[in-house]
Amino acid sequence: MKKYLLITVLLSACTTPSKPTIRRGVQKQFLSYIPARVSLFRCASWNGSRQKESVTMPAQDTQAILCKEFDQFVLDGFGSQPFMRGFPPHAVQKLLKRKESVDLLTTLRSLLARAELCSAQCDDLIHFYTRLAALPEWRHSLLKLSQATQYSDAILLPLLSDLRQEQIDDRGLLIARRSMKAHLLLIDIQSAELIWFNSRYGQQSKSQLRNKGAAVFPAFPTWEHVLKQILAVDLLWKDYPGKIIN
Repeated sequence: MKKYLLITVLLSACTTPSKPTIRRGVQKQFLSYIPARVSLFRCASWNGSRQKESVTMPAQDTQAILCKEFDQFVLDGFGSQPFMRGFPPHAVQKLLKRKESVDLLTTLRSLLARAELCSAQCDDLIHFYTRLAALPEWRHSLLKLSQATQYSDAILLPLLSDLRQEQIDDRGLLIARRSMKAHLLLIDIQSAELIWFNSRYGQQSKSQLRNKGAAVFPAFPTWEHVLKQILAVDLLWKDYPGKIIN
């Protein structure tokens, strides 16, 4: 009996508790938490996901236009919200400049682009972020950002990913398709953990039957229409801490 108890104790001591599963919405450890001050980042494209060979990414200037529209959506989301307070991107830039810490934004952006963190087994943004959050340089940069922005509690990171356009010949039905995902990540500065996140997928297609001869595909839907489909309703803000959705 004593031997059995000893083995049980040893096994218990050597067992590593599993990490909590990250879920869409508010994470369990932050259920009753509303950040007092949030630093808003400008939108960026995240290209960590694996891409099919047949998929063509949009041009950089197109991605910039989409990000500008996404940034406006985020700013509008803070309007008339008594429990949501934050610094818009231009205010964050101004505060960092005052503290001579503008390079922090470059550092954080470069860390977000660390493709080696997303190996062949990591084609998911949240999987990628769990690896990023463990990097000492990411955590240290967040703390420095907080000090330079009047001790912000969190950052809100808007990202676009999986921007794809493809042409498909489905047994004579010619399809021109564009799609993307939009993400919002609310990150606790002290722990670098996700407080809340949400993602939405949008897709627009045009199709026509193939005539005799060479395949002539229809024109692609505009990227703006794909993004508007995602941002058309407030679902992307679902369960955001402190947000009142009418």
